[in-house]
Amino acid sequence: MKNIKEFLNNLSQLGIKISVKDSKLVLNAPKGALSKELQIQISENKSEIIYFLENVLGKELKPVIRTQSIPLSYSQQRLYFLYLLNQNEFAYNIPATFSIKGDINIPILEQSINKIIKRHEILRTNFYMNQCSVYQKIKDNLEIKLDILEFENKLEAIEFCKSKINIPFNLNDDNLIRFEIIKINNSDEYIFLMVIHHIISDAWSCGIFANEISIFYKSILDKIDPNLQNISIQYIDYLYWQKNIVENSNQIDYWKNKLKDVSGILNLPIDKKRPEHQTFSGNTINKIISDDLQNKLKVFSQSHSITLFVLLISAFQVLLYRYSHQEDILTGFPISGRNHKELEKLIGFFVNTLVLKGELSKDLIFTDFLKQIDTNILEAFSNQDIPFEKIVESLQLKREMSFSPLFQVMFVMQNIEFSMPQFSNLDFNLIDIDNKTSKFDLTLSIKDNCKTFSIEYKTD
Repeated sequence: MKNIKEFLNNLSQLGIKISVKDSKLVLNAPKGALSKELQIQISENKSEIIYFLENVLGKELKPVIRTQSIPLSYSQQRLYFLYLLNQNEFAYNIPATFSIKGDINIPILEQSINKIIKRHEILRTNFYMNQCSVYQKIKDNLEIKLDILEFENKLEAIEFCKSKINIPFNLNDDNLIRFEIIKINNSDEYIFLMVIHHIISDAWSCGIFANEISIFYKSILDKIDPNLQNISIQYIDYLYWQKNIVENSNQIDYWKNKLKDVSGILNLPIDKKRPEHQTFSGNTINKIISDDLQNKLKVFSQSHSITLFVLLISAFQVLLYRYSHQEDILTGFPISGRNHKELEKLIGFFVNTLVLKGELSKDLIFTDFLKQIDTNILEAFSNQDIPFEKIVESLQLKREMSFSPLFQVMFVMQNIEFSMPQFSNLDFNLIDIDNKTSKFDLTLSIKDNCKTFSIEYKTD
């Protein structure tokens, strides 16, 4: 569910009152107003609803005065630190490669891209360090030019794209978003590649880009105004708001208590010694989840009044417990970080990572563990204002260069499908290119509404 505020407004119009007491939802509804479908929606989104009611209402996001030197958000600081450690690293390049069939107008495509760059300040940003601090600067203007390349066949074009995906960005000097457009000879097919650095974007942002490029392309082609609302705030306004929220929040106390005395390392049975400095070389395995297993998972989760997310991450932690023989299992999982409606249409690096602690033992019953994880996830969502980087800092863990802090295993459940550009008379298809990287020792991603999954793992 993208817009919790809108959903709660709809409930209010039906006379349904919803509040929070002792970290639990309290419902008051007229007879017959609370349909089975609404009950399911509330159950599946209860953690987000609780967070919204407790933390978002009344906290306004406002534009700030621009200065020459703008600080970095907490997440940006972490990526810039990793960049300084290895400026030849490309693990945080976000690629999107498309096959386009049809008579595409390249000049209009170029204009559309430049209008998006003009609309979103973060796409015109670079990052610097002086003797005192790290800062970012926004260029007043940035325009890209699309030069058409030609290849004899699609395979050659895709190999070319692979080489471009793995070119590192210079965060000081490069445009942090780049494009390639390739014509396949003797056909009506093009390959369109976009690569953007994670420090100015995230997966949600790529969906925004796809939507806006479709709208601008159509508006320029048809010579009409684009059907887009003006942006009242930008990513820079968000980062100042975030810093204010963090500085005035007591949520850090929850994390310090929850994660005290953790080892910070999961000892999985790896087949080689860790390098002294972690690399991000990796590989990915993709698998299909059978219809029968999908149905069994849904029936089980419904019968125990939990979401699929709770069931799957619980089962994953049990698996990690079996392999590591550690009773405290820490797993990271990403959240959008977009709890304000104004943030839903912004490109930028908003995603935050929450840490889920599972406490296991050989005598623990799985259904009891499900209840533990369900509670822990609700608590994590209720304390999601604190960026992961601040949690690590507050715990004062000894920093190791050979592995990531706090957790080395990530669980991702992708509920939002990748948005494809929609151009009339053009056929867009996503080309999945593995750039052979892995940010963590192991990442399990559940995709396509639990129809497929992938396992990304480090190879060094």
